[in-house]
Amino acid sequence: MTEVTPNLPHLGNFCKYCFMGTLLYLDYAFFSYDKDDDYIREFMRRTKAKGAGCVIAMLGEHGSLAYDGQRFYHQAAENVPVVNTVGAGDSYIAAFTYGVSLGESIPQCMARGKALATRIVQQFEPYLQEKEQ
Repeated sequence: MTEVTPNLPHLGNFCKYCFMGTLLYLDYAFFSYDKDDDYIREFMRRTKAKGAGCVIAMLGEHGSLAYDGQRFYHQAAENVPVVNTVGAGDSYIAAFTYGVSLGESIPQCMARGKALATRIVQQFEPYLQEKEQ
């Protein structure tokens, strides 16, 4: 079977292997991709097999996918008007890891990530502002 590795041609083979070596130290490995297909699922299986605890792929308008070594979890995206996607992935990761710190399940963490990322993509500035009274 062909090994699935990140598409990092500009970094060269040495950096690809350095990257893959860091997976042993990650409890949660986050990646971005554009759809739920066989390629990303196989990549997630391989990433998990190389040592990552849980592998999460943020799929934009297709939601997110997580793999814990036993099963895949899918979280659909909200159908909202998108103004700007800057900060959406970072916000998803921040909210997901906050859920982890609270002891939430993977699906709960994914829902938390989706909720914050959904708020972020609906505004021009990627930083949440308190509404002025």
